[in-house]
Amino acid sequence: MGEKIALADGVWDVRIANGWFVLVIALLTVGVAAFAAVTWDWERLRRTRRAAALLLTQIMVILTCAAGVNAQSNFYATIGDLFGKGASGGHGSMTPPGTPVLDHTAPTATFGQWLTARRAPGRGVVVPLVIAGSRTGYRLPARLYVPDAYFAQPERRFPVLQLQAGYPGTVESWTKSVGIPEMLDRQIASGRMPPVIAIAPEQNPVRGRDSECVDANGGLRAETYLVHDVRETLGRYLRLTTDRTGWALMGYSTGGYCAVNLALRHPEKYSSAVSLSGHFQPIVDRSTGNLYRGDAAQRRANDPMSTVGDTRQLPIRFYLFAGKSDTVAVKAAGELAGRVRKPDEVIVADAPGGHNFNVWKNGMPGILTWLAEGIRHCTSAA
Repeated sequence: MGEKIALADGVWDVRIANGWFVLVIALLTVGVAAFAAVTWDWERLRRTRRAAALLLTQIMVILTCAAGVNAQSNFYATIGDLFGKGASGGHGSMTPPGTPVLDHTAPTATFGQWLTARRAPGRGVVVPLVIAGSRTGYRLPARLYVPDAYFAQPERRFPVLQLQAGYPGTVESWTKSVGIPEMLDRQIASGRMPPVIAIAPEQNPVRGRDSECVDANGGLRAETYLVHDVRETLGRYLRLTTDRTGWALMGYSTGGYCAVNLALRHPEKYSSAVSLSGHFQPIVDRSTGNLYRGDAAQRRANDPMSTVGDTRQLPIRFYLFAGKSDTVAVKAAGELAGRVRKPDEVIVADAPGGHNFNVWKNGMPGILTWLAEGIRHCTSAA
């Protein structure tokens, strides 16, 4: 009982992905507009003051709209995230005080008690975590969903759904914008899906830098963290299946590329990959930096359009989903599907709409049902 879990620390930046921040910005906008109206006819510095008041009002209106969009989509959780700064490389925003840090050497009993204490029968437990990687040394935030059956069936090992966000984006996008916990609760309760554990790990070791979920040439090791560190560390604390058929990847936008690319690169660990409006060729731009440093072989190895047709010993199931108005993603999905070869399987699906969370949420019931088909027969006994 004396064992303790390390707690995340650091400077907690002001949160901007919530309704209160939007409300404050909106009230300030109203105040600026009201000040402009009251002082409009004042004689002193009339032209300069009017021009400044109009400019400031327009800026505040734009900020209010941007804050509203950000609160809806969880692109940036805090001011530190927005500028790529803050605790733990800018990740402190998603690790509230008291967040457990799962370390590969730390005792596990206290975490199990902490998790059980948050159980609400009939519903999965959703908690924030920091996952410390033994291979990379990264300590990055995550969101964890543990189904209610986990507590009722202590001898069972559970399949895992690994969730990757877009860029910009946060691990909170899956819980707040997509609503994965509630969807999993409904799918599991209806019997359309077996109980699964879901983990949404941070994929960008440095906030403000798009890792593309790859090990950069001489740089960040996002792939090693996501594929090895996350799995190995979680496996110390939770009863996870080791059967590849019990591990699936799903991502939206950039996360869709991550899901497909990581599955192709590690078919011994993942059997299914879902892309929500993803791209399927490596991107190198200002947000990523020079990931491959001119290494054509490394770039090709992270190009699903090139590697999906390569011969592999283990098959992969792909589900490629996009909004019909998202023409770039629809075209990319069709091109990738056209290169899939048996024994791999692919489904291409779409729904009305564009590149946004509402479209992805609408497609989620069908996607989760499809995922269930691939994990029902995975190892369930401890």
